[in-house]
This record gives sequence, C-alpha cells and structure tokens, in this order.
Amino acid sequence: NAYKKMRITDRINLQLGWLHTGHYIVLSNCKEHIAELNSYSWNEKKDNEPEDKNDHTINACQYAWLPYVQKIGADKN
Repeated sequence: NAYKKMRITDRINLQLGWLHTGHYIVLSNCKEHIAELNSYSWNEKKDNEPEDKNDHTINACQYAWLPYVQKIGADKN
C-alpha cells in the first residue's frame, strides 16, 4: 500500500521547494513527468486542493521519495 501519512498538499509543496532549490532534478528525457509537472493544477472549486488528474508520474515519484523525506535537501556538514 502507498504511504499516505503526509497530506498531498504537503507533498506538493515539498516537491515544489526541492525543484526551486535544485534538490529535485528532472531529466529532459522524462517527457511524461515533465508534461505532468507543466499541466498539474489546483482545483478551482475547492480551496487548497489539487485536481485529481495529470498526476500519475508525480504521485509515483512522491511515493518513491516519501520514506527518505527527512534526508532530501539536508546539508551535510
């Protein structure tokens, strides 16, 4: 079963932050993932809730990094 203890909005915001800081890298040959990232949007009828579409690769990636969320972007001194 998928790890769903973290809310979807929290996962999205983490991923956006990592994209912005360079801790989440998408290779140019990941065309489907890039297309989803470019078309992903928020539900206009519900406050602070994403639409439930264009998210298959996004969710798959999130489930892959969720067990390691505390280590991503951590600086090693």
